[in-house]
Amino acid sequence: MTQLLVKWWNYLTGHGKGISIENRTFNAISLITTVHLATVVFSNIALRLYTMAWWATGMVLLLFSLFYLSRFKNKFVLSSTAFAILSYPAISGIYILNGGVSGPGSYGFLISFLVIIVITKPKTHIYWFILHCLFMCGLFALEVFKPEWIVNPYYSKEDHIIDLILSYIPVLLFIYIAASFLRKGYNYEKHLAAYRLEAINTKRKELEYTNKEKDRLFSIIGHDLRSPLFSIQGYLEVLNSTELSEKDRIDIQNQLYELTTNTSHLLNNLLLWSSKTGSELKLNAINLQEATKEMISLVEPQAYKKNVEINCAVPTEKIFVEADNDMLQLVLRNLLSNAVKFTPEKGNVRIWFEPKEKTVSIYVQDTGIGIPENKKADIFTSKAKSTHGTAHESGTGLGLVLCQEFVSAMSGSISFESIENTGSTFVVTLNKS
Repeated sequence: MTQLLVKWWNYLTGHGKGISIENRTFNAISLITTVHLATVVFSNIALRLYTMAWWATGMVLLLFSLFYLSRFKNKFVLSSTAFAILSYPAISGIYILNGGVSGPGSYGFLISFLVIIVITKPKTHIYWFILHCLFMCGLFALEVFKPEWIVNPYYSKEDHIIDLILSYIPVLLFIYIAASFLRKGYNYEKHLAAYRLEAINTKRKELEYTNKEKDRLFSIIGHDLRSPLFSIQGYLEVLNSTELSEKDRIDIQNQLYELTTNTSHLLNNLLLWSSKTGSELKLNAINLQEATKEMISLVEPQAYKKNVEINCAVPTEKIFVEADNDMLQLVLRNLLSNAVKFTPEKGNVRIWFEPKEKTVSIYVQDTGIGIPENKKADIFTSKAKSTHGTAHESGTGLGLVLCQEFVSAMSGSISFESIENTGSTFVVTLNKS
């Protein structure tokens, strides 16, 4: 029963309907005042106060109309303005027809002032305060200088006291409702401000972290681009200015090839990263077998040079994943290249898939040197430092950072298991298309 009443109350006042606290307060007080005045009509009839009964009936119709306009016609401004203006003649009538200062009319002005300051803008409150003071002082003066204009409708002292009681109790109720709404509004704004402050602090911390990561990233980029370029420049100077044996010349050419290949690999990673960062990502159905075979063909020269065998055990049926083609290729190329890089001569690199109901896991396993325990925690962060491969291949340390970022952007996950001096297995899981 209680839940039903609360449900109806929330519906009638507009709670949870995107209606402002001022509007809901006005709806609640208008509704309760309408119900109260309806009971006043019957109590005045019982007390034989027929003139007041007719006056209260008119106020019931007026207040209910204003409530209906505010709640169901979204005319809150019109309704509240009409209430503020019409409350003066309406309550003045109660004052004059119901015993003047000894009657309950002055209660009505207190209630109307409370409602008005709740539903109007704070900068107008001083004007309403002055207007209420002038109006009440005018009515008091009227009673002093024209006492015959004030109607005393009571037939006995008991009737007078009963009428005062019936008016005083609703005044307390109205004050409680208005204060309750204001308190709820204050608490809501307080919680909202705290939530916004927390969100701002969280965003600030994220930006600070992003800036630090960016600075660290560019520091790594600057170092790893500058070093090979200086080396290339030095080798070229040697080639141009020094008589070299055929063997020395071939060694330098091989070094130049490796440096330019690694630098090109780095630039490709950076260009792809910069083009995808901040842009809207659209995932498509990508044939996983074709993407894998294409990346293996790019890494095979590196593996052939080290006499490392790449075993590709992929199923014959086509498997499609939701991915960005460029991102997926970068991830596969980096994982395969790293596997070859850290595998000694005559080692093995394996790649295979494990399709599941909604996802596909891609495994890249090597028989390389593994990852030391003290470096595992930073393997997917910019804190990871470049490590030379088993044939002294250079690197940047950025490949796995980009892999983790791109896999996350494709709503996937990446993890690894590694035993030092035994090998590593990286697992990328993507959604099936």
